[in-house]
Amino acid sequence: MSRNSNKTFGLVLIVTLLASLLGVVPVAAQPSAAAPNDVVNVTILHINDFHGNLEPAGSNPGMARVAAVVNDVRTAVGAENVVLLDAGDEMQGTLLSNLFKGESTIDIYNSMGFAAATFGNHEFDWGKQILKDRVDQANFPYVTANIVVNDTGNCDTAGWTPPDFAQPWITQQVGAAGNQVTLGIIGVTTQETPYITIASATEGLCFKDPANSIIHYYDAVKAAGADAIVVLSHLGYTDGGYGYGFSVYGDQTLAKKLNDAGKPANLIIGGHSHTDLSAATMVGNTPVVQAHYAGRKVGRADLTVDKATGAVTVAWQRLVVDKNGPEDPAIKAQIATWSNNTWYQTEINRVVGYTAVDLVRNYNGDSTMGAFVNDAIYNDLNTDDTPDNDVDMVFNNSGGLRADILAASVPQTLTHGLLYGVLPFGNATLVGDMTGAQIQELLNQSATLFKGALQVGGVRYQFYRYSDALPGPQPWAWGAFDITVRNQTTGAWEPLQFDHTYRIATNEFLAPAGQDGFTPFKYVTNASYWGDMLDGVERWVSQTYPITSPYNGTLDGRIARVGTDSDGPVVAVSILHHNDSHGNLAKGRYVGYTQLATLINQERAHNPTRTLLLNAGDQIQGDAMMYYYKTAPTGFGADGTPLPPALQTHPMMAAMNAMNYDAWTVGNHEFNFGNEVFKSVLKQSNAPVLQANLQDDGRYGIAEVPVQPFTTLVVPDGVKGDIRVAVLGIGNHRVPNYELPSNIPGLTFPDPIDTAQQWAGVLKRSNDAVIALTHLGFTANPSSVEVDTNVDTYLAAQTTGIDAIIGGHSHTDPSKQTAYSGDYLYLPAIIGNPDNDPVIINHAYRYNNTLGEVVLGLLPKATGGWEVVARAGRYIQVTMDTPEDPTIKAIVDPYVATLNTYNDTVIGQTTAPIDALTAYTEETNGANLQADASVFELTQNGVVPDFHLSGAMSNRKVASSATPESPATLIVTDMFSLMPYENSLVMMRINGPQLKAILERAYRNYYYYKYVPGHGGYSYYTTCMLDINAGGQITYLDTAPNLPNGNNVLSLTFDGQTVDFSDTTTYYDVSTVNYLAAGSCNFNDSGVSLWPLNQIVNDTQLYVRDAVIDYIKAQVGPISPAIEGRLAFTPAQSYWLPWVAK
Repeated sequence: MSRNSNKTFGLVLIVTLLASLLGVVPVAAQPSAAAPNDVVNVTILHINDFHGNLEPAGSNPGMARVAAVVNDVRTAVGAENVVLLDAGDEMQGTLLSNLFKGESTIDIYNSMGFAAATFGNHEFDWGKQILKDRVDQANFPYVTANIVVNDTGNCDTAGWTPPDFAQPWITQQVGAAGNQVTLGIIGVTTQETPYITIASATEGLCFKDPANSIIHYYDAVKAAGADAIVVLSHLGYTDGGYGYGFSVYGDQTLAKKLNDAGKPANLIIGGHSHTDLSAATMVGNTPVVQAHYAGRKVGRADLTVDKATGAVTVAWQRLVVDKNGPEDPAIKAQIATWSNNTWYQTEINRVVGYTAVDLVRNYNGDSTMGAFVNDAIYNDLNTDDTPDNDVDMVFNNSGGLRADILAASVPQTLTHGLLYGVLPFGNATLVGDMTGAQIQELLNQSATLFKGALQVGGVRYQFYRYSDALPGPQPWAWGAFDITVRNQTTGAWEPLQFDHTYRIATNEFLAPAGQDGFTPFKYVTNASYWGDMLDGVERWVSQTYPITSPYNGTLDGRIARVGTDSDGPVVAVSILHHNDSHGNLAKGRYVGYTQLATLINQERAHNPTRTLLLNAGDQIQGDAMMYYYKTAPTGFGADGTPLPPALQTHPMMAAMNAMNYDAWTVGNHEFNFGNEVFKSVLKQSNAPVLQANLQDDGRYGIAEVPVQPFTTLVVPDGVKGDIRVAVLGIGNHRVPNYELPSNIPGLTFPDPIDTAQQWAGVLKRSNDAVIALTHLGFTANPSSVEVDTNVDTYLAAQTTGIDAIIGGHSHTDPSKQTAYSGDYLYLPAIIGNPDNDPVIINHAYRYNNTLGEVVLGLLPKATGGWEVVARAGRYIQVTMDTPEDPTIKAIVDPYVATLNTYNDTVIGQTTAPIDALTAYTEETNGANLQADASVFELTQNGVVPDFHLSGAMSNRKVASSATPESPATLIVTDMFSLMPYENSLVMMRINGPQLKAILERAYRNYYYYKYVPGHGGYSYYTTCMLDINAGGQITYLDTAPNLPNGNNVLSLTFDGQTVDFSDTTTYYDVSTVNYLAAGSCNFNDSGVSLWPLNQIVNDTQLYVRDAVIDYIKAQVGPISPAIEGRLAFTPAQSYWLPWVAK
């Protein structure tokens, strides 16, 4: 029996590439006339998840007995007809393997004649170099198709270069000469590997989708002559993996994906999940098999291959390896040479110290083993010669403690072998900094028991956790509280200070990568490494616990669970929330509210009488439905179409009322359509509408809604008395920067932080919990000059009395760090207030694609009322597969049907694509069309501007196929794509110097957009690059790389006239959009608009989108928008050269 080398893979790949370049299509070999050896029988034997169990132990039979079973089959069918394979996790798990870093295991594998193996996640436990050493030692190849080199810096775009220690596939000939088949063996490794091993071990590698990886190589394997395709998989038998929040599938799904792609495997040999199958699981015609773990079973697959027809049949059975069965003498002797190795025996029997008590693990709580290990590290670091590694607390994951030590006699000798069994991974001790708030988040994560309770030293905590059997993520309520830290000087236990920076120690698996789901460890800074954690434990044990004074620790309550999974004294109040829906009620190309409602109902079911539903604003503006039905309360659509009574409730209000919201706050976009729409729509809300920092002198009419500063909600508790929860609404103070004064008459927007501080204390005194429901944005954005400190993080840090902040406005994605999350890696976040009370902040992204959840845990006070003791939260993403709620869908569908009629209305044709993709820095026909249409619409309504200045309303493109020969039809939906925002037209009278100031700012936008990475922190929208209508031209002097100097505008001409930028007496009627006029898009100095608002002569409620629709309808034939030289940029060199020549 022979196997092909890497050269085979390389040669086939080259041939395949050459064939594709030359246009040669591979043709399958035609069946030949049947011959006696066309039907070949071969046998595949396989094991998985052996975990270094070379010696017998308990139910594990040892490799000598596995070898005996393998040899019996080889004898029965002929050794040349048998191939032996392994599906990963060969080495890590026992002393005899671990102390030799797997060398002993690979030595035995070599002797047993393994033909190939794939990598399990545990192959990476000792780092990349050890892995390479073991691969070099092996006489067999390691195959994995989905591990590649990260050659682009982004795994989403990485190529297919295999790492230097593996190859994606091999071919393997099996059978006697003249009676052979060729097996194509492809490997795949679980994509979770980077998350469940130390980060450095997989640095520079990407783990691609397994099915896609097999499909990528499938034809090449076939072209190399494979008669049967065998997949060695370390994915696990079923879907789900370790539950890290991303989609991970198992072997059954893998088989289906390959079948659906027309690239079926003849056999999938699995591992990872330690599944004990009694028969093969058939997925289509693909058998999926696995052979338990630790050598307890050997899988046997007997393949019959008809080489003439290509048919492959597989008969599979499991062979039980009896723990009392015969042993192969040669393998037994070889294992004994390792176990009798003098160094090994000295190491495992080396006495370290003694214990008088059992050291036992408790995965989900306090344990003597956890206390023993963590206290040893705590003391070792704090008593050595250097203060650089002194720590306040120590953390270890329960899964990292791998064995108990029972005191068979007192004192029990603690040998290196026993302690190595507890800490076998060789992880270094990491020392670094974390804030108290981050530690609170960490212990909240521990309270979920997702990967067990964090074992601790130097810190104590209590936690509660409630779960049930209902659908949805578990637990449904959880949280850590009463966290105290040991004062090393006094020995006293002091409350955790949320704004204090603590020195922590943990293992390098947990930090800084945040493995095992303990993501707050990603916040660790100033990290340093202090050797193998086991060495630290042994140093302390050897000097502290001699035979005369053995360890005698007891459980001290450092980890205390309050209650059980089903009940406890902590009363949980669940807060479900979302923000910035901007319409998006119906499911379409993206998710919709009909699906979000499903998750709301799912999560409500866990805690039906104590769940609040809140919304943080920007609900009634943003898409075609919100625009069309803005006038629904008047009985008409936006185009004047009469609406039936059932559709005269605004669709957003209809949906929210059906879901029974408890409160919502006003977003800045609620003001877009003016006060009549604001009042008529918001009056239809059954839930209280909130904004404390909103004042009206009576002209706007907020009292008609009414808009209230807060509401108090009563949450029932039949034992200790009802819980009172106050919800304080805080709106966006920058509305005057987004809206013209004429659109918000009578309104003022006081400072949000000051307002919250005035209300929070008052509300806290009469309520048990206070929630700030805000539309401020999550945190300050250093990259933006338009975001101030009136944000949620600042509100939390500066205000007492608030327990939770539920926010919106910034569209902050809670799943990752973005410009809108600042220094925070994810949400929710914990921030300490001035009284050292934690405040939890959560946002739910936008567009109904995320459900946010905050859970407050309360305990009754001795004096009456309740105290919030725990605050935790999460987010749940809505996916396209999330079912739609039938009740809400039934409400939304009639609105959709009527809207579709409007959206599908044909408005005209175009001979050219309407393109504003590059409108940030140059003229586009899309921006030109919008400018021309704006002048048309104004003129039709008796408002005649001299010219119009505005940029494109978005960077979109429609009618891509349009040509003069074949014009494209335009419908209303196209207009919503080009102009998704509600920008109304305004005209003001402006003189030359004022125009110059505005145009100089437009040039600054152009400069920073084109030449400065990150755009200098300025707002970045196509609207900010001013264009002009037909007959006009703006000429700029492009002085790059020099900064804008205030003299970059050379001229503005319109209808043959040139504006004199020095003339203060000549005024021009200039139209623009309200967004720009208010000073947005960087057209302001310290919040004061550059557009002279006191010179407005006509503030219309005419919208750019409607203007374009009307303009196109008014044309006799198709429109032909073009780039006409309306924007000109003269390089500084060409501008000055003529003067130099003179």
